[in-house]
Formats: sequence, C-alpha cells, structure tokens
Amino acid sequence: MIRHLFLFIFSISLLPPFVFSQETESDGNLKREEPVDIQVIRPRFFSKIHRLEFGAQGVLVANQPFVYTYMAAGIAAYHLNEYIGFEANFEYGISSDKEEKNILTSDFDIKTELDRIQSMALMGLTLTPIYGKYQLGGGRLLYFDTFFTVGGGLTGVDYHYDHCTVSSTYSAPDPRVVQYPTIYAGLGQRYFVGTNGSIRYDIRTHFFSKNAADGSCDANATDASTSVSQVVTMQVGYSYYF
Repeated sequence: MIRHLFLFIFSISLLPPFVFSQETESDGNLKREEPVDIQVIRPRFFSKIHRLEFGAQGVLVANQPFVYTYMAAGIAAYHLNEYIGFEANFEYGISSDKEEKNILTSDFDIKTELDRIQSMALMGLTLTPIYGKYQLGGGRLLYFDTFFTVGGGLTGVDYHYDHCTVSSTYSAPDPRVVQYPTIYAGLGQRYFVGTNGSIRYDIRTHFFSKNAADGSCDANATDASTSVSQVVTMQVGYSYYF
C-alpha cells in the first residue's frame, strides 16, 4: 500500500505545472475551475548556438616592468552550442619604454633586455559553463556568461638590441621580430547587449620558450639555452553575432 502511494505521488510530480483559477459568477457562486499553464523555465535570452562571432578588443600587456605594450585584437569564433566554441585571435601592437627603464639607463648606465611583444596569432577552444543574470538598480536585467579559453599559436617578439654596447669584438644584430610557439589559457565574461551583441573582456596568460641567442648582442652567438617567458594580457571589447 505504501509503495503504491509513493508511485502515485511520483507520477503526479511529473505532470506539467498547473494552477486553477477560481472566478465568481454574478450571483456569487464560483465558476468551474479552469487550468492555467504557468511556464516555470524560460529559454535563454541570448542564444549562441551555430552562430559566428566577430569582435574587436583593446589589449594591455599587464606584467612588463620596463615597457608599456598596447595592442588591438580581432576575434573570429564559431559556437557549436551554448557551451563549446572555437575561436581565432590576431593581435598587433606597439611598445614604449617606461620611465623606470630610462632612469636605469641615464642614471645608472644599466641597460635591460626587453621582450617587446609585437603580435600574437592564436587559435583555441572556448568552454562556457556558467550563464546567468542580475538585476541593475533600475530594475533592468543584465544577462551574462562566464567562459574559459585554452589554445596555442605564435607570439612575435620585437628585438631592438638597444641594450647592446658598441664593441670591436662582435657586431650587434639588426632589429628583428622572432616568432615563438605559444600556449595560453584564460578566463572571461560576456555581457549581452540586445540579441546580437556583447561586451566581452578576457584575462589571459601566455607562455613561450625562447632561445638565449635570439637576444644576444653577438650576431654569431650559438647559445642553445632556453628560457620560458610569461605574458599576461587584459582585453576588453565588443562582439557581434551572426
């Protein structure tokens, strides 16, 4: 008997949610109760399924002690569904020396070797496990999602060789850009604007291994040692979905 009661309760719980509205006749009697369907779970306000994303971002390299690096980035992505997508990024920028570097050179005659990041060409996977909303002060709802990125590509380092001194024993290399294989991982959020756009920001960390000979002042250097460099970027911009 108890088992049958549990089965009945369970079957009732699987039925769609209804409420019964009661209306009053003109003579004071109640009308027949009528079911009213209430939609409890709503679809997403913004859908990315099978949509292309094209965007632009401004990029700041945040972990360089002696140089400022500002870049512009273009994004092209395809979203398989709400949770998985693929994207390509190309970033290009310029660098300028910080005052700390100028002080070291002018006051202490210390010349520092710098990794001036000129470009990044990256491809990766985006994973979006979190979708939500919160209410602004005026009562408006703001929809957003949180995503992770991982991938790889190439980082172009611009060597100026301005840390080299004139020497009769070797000749300094001419300025050049060297490309290094790179892996990266990141975290970001999209804040949706209408049904076709989003404000997007990313924080990413990149790692690449470079040869010591590439930054050497001797053009004929054969130093085979390597070192790992880290580049942390902060990126913000706008994306449009087709």
